[in-house]
Amino acid sequence: MEQMKTIQNKLKGYDEVIDISGPKSSMENKQKIMLSIDEVQGYWDQYTVEIQSQFTDKKIGSREYFQDIKKYHDEAYTLSNQVINLPSLEGKSVLEIGCGIGLDALEYARNGARVTAIDLSPICVELTKKYFAYNNLKGTIEVQNAEYLPYEDESFDVVIARQVLMFTPDPHRAVDEMFRVLKPGGRTVALLHNRHSWYALLARITRTNLIAEAKDPPVNKLHSIREVKEMFNKFSSSIKICLDKFPTETNRRTGIFAQLYNHIFVPLIKIIPEGIIRHFGWYIIVIAIK
Repeated sequence: MEQMKTIQNKLKGYDEVIDISGPKSSMENKQKIMLSIDEVQGYWDQYTVEIQSQFTDKKIGSREYFQDIKKYHDEAYTLSNQVINLPSLEGKSVLEIGCGIGLDALEYARNGARVTAIDLSPICVELTKKYFAYNNLKGTIEVQNAEYLPYEDESFDVVIARQVLMFTPDPHRAVDEMFRVLKPGGRTVALLHNRHSWYALLARITRTNLIAEAKDPPVNKLHSIREVKEMFNKFSSSIKICLDKFPTETNRRTGIFAQLYNHIFVPLIKIIPEGIIRHFGWYIIVIAIK
């Protein structure tokens, strides 16, 4: 509980494309589930590199490639980085679900955590392994499905899922798995996308994709705060929810909409009082103690 108080002090101040509730008895539904997972895996294998290429022109997998992307990444996740509190991870067993190319997992290891980093995409896993090797750090890095974790009950002190719950077919099952593998008193930090956010509204108005210019993920869920609370209801003893990611200038998009966004929309949003805009952040951040 003391840990939660510390976190709280720091924090002061398109609907789903696929809806699958988990394994069913019929072979037909089981095949649909596997097809969905394969589709998700295929997307991230193909588009991870494309999405990251918005931030670098360096050779894929080179040291410079990771350095360029990390600059943007750290700016995008400022508040959730504070919530995770890297020094507090020293000596802890940490599971990161949806590790991407390993930018966060490496920081956990660098701060003394025993890291297990997983992703559905083999390409992401290979890039994560390369990033760890560049930095002479060790961790367990493997291809796994967030909805069916292969680990024993109560295996980890900390479970982090910042890049997965909005992109997996059954996020409720994934959260249940997070709860299962977390030790009593352990902490989870998760991030989801807010349906009632400025960003979702802007994408709807401009008819642009939410995640990538070329093609959005096959599973791309938005949630309300109420839905998120229901999803994490097993963590009934201690849950904190806050919002983050507000409009700033970006180089992620191109064309006329990007120009209008940077030079008109962002300045106009800055006029709105913080007390109003803070309710419409794109990221829903969850901090929960088991």
